[in-house]
Amino acid sequence: MNNKGGSHAGAGGPTHRFRLDDPWLAPADDAASEDTLSGWSTDEDADAMAALAAGEFGAVLRRLAAPGTGPLAVPGEVRVIERFRSGSGGLRLTLAWPAGLRGTAASGPAGGLVRHGLA
Repeated sequence: MNNKGGSHAGAGGPTHRFRLDDPWLAPADDAASEDTLSGWSTDEDADAMAALAAGEFGAVLRRLAAPGTGPLAVPGEVRVIERFRSGSGGLRLTLAWPAGLRGTAASGPAGGLVRHGLA
């Protein structure tokens, strides 16, 4: 399984496309909780995501494409909450954001958030 997402640190900020293998998306049941996304990453992608999310408002996830789900978008506060190195040397990265920010990414090249995605 592959997961590809794009994130950026606000309008005009740096942009990076990253990939997580064997992704696990755990949406929260209510808007007051947090969604999490974890998967295996390269050191380069993990470092880039951590740098983008290190700002005061975290990173923006413009388009998250994961198998079995519709495309998601998160307009801010995405942050890295865990980096776990396995005994085999793999790096598992976990991202989190407030569930109330989750929305649906618009199709097309512009992307963007089109509606709230919390059931």
